[in-house]
Amino acid sequence: MGRRAGHYTPAELAKTREALAQGAHVLVAHDWPVGVSEASRFGVSGDKNIRALIDRHQPLLSLHGHMHRPESAVFGRTRVECLAIVGYRSGDPLAAVGIWDIDTDCGAVRRLA
Repeated sequence: MGRRAGHYTPAELAKTREALAQGAHVLVAHDWPVGVSEASRFGVSGDKNIRALIDRHQPLLSLHGHMHRPESAVFGRTRVECLAIVGYRSGDPLAAVGIWDIDTDCGAVRRLA
């Protein structure tokens, strides 16, 4: 999903809701959902629209960037993974990338790398 003037467009949100309602298992968006981390130099971080999509549709995996540091959370059955900027100094050489195995039959998500 793209952004226009700091917000997702209504058309983008509608298309995403439709895809999730039809059974999409993975959501990829630039912004984090609200509630992943409150630690931000700008105050509370995260996008309420992304969180609403997750809360309503519960995809198995939701992937995000934006804040450029690794964070994880679980909302219901949704595993939320926020990736770091390339070169992030976390000691984890794979903080900016990820490989997940998703078993849609049982709803299991496992990070492989």
